Amino acid sequence: MRKGIVMIIAIIVLMLILIAGSLALFLTSKSIYVTGAQQRMYTAFQAAEGGIERGMQIVDTNFREGNVVIPPEDIVISAYDVHITPQFLAVVTQAGAAIEFAVGYLGYGIAASKGGAYHLYSIFSDASRQFGAQSNIETVQKKVIGFE
Repeated sequence: MRKGIVMIIAIIVLMLILIAGSLALFLTSKSIYVTGAQQRMYTAFQAAEGGIERGMQIVDTNFREGNVVIPPEDIVISAYDVHITPQFLAVVTQAGAAIEFAVGYLGYGIAASKGGAYHLYSIFSDASRQFGAQSNIETVQKKVIGFE
């Protein structure tokens, strides 16, 4: 009778060890998959952020040249197709009191003679690829007139 109980206890212990090992293997493989997905997501975000940086360069160039209509641009960053859409939104003037206050406080670029108005641009960046994550970022850029 004792030998039978020892064998049953040994089988139960081996089953518990097998279950614990299987669970550890499952969790390890799952975390590797999650880490890979996070890496793809992070890479897509970085590509979209690079698109925003390129969009800011495009806006700067067009602002200096006086262009209001800015065509979209497609570039490739780290195998991600990045579609950049800079768009002119509006010319905004600052209120008179705000200009007077800002002259002494902020200095150059905020005076009635130079910088009393600014252009607002929207920059949209969409990074995607066929087998990977997708990320889009949108930002607004302000360019003060007369103060490049």
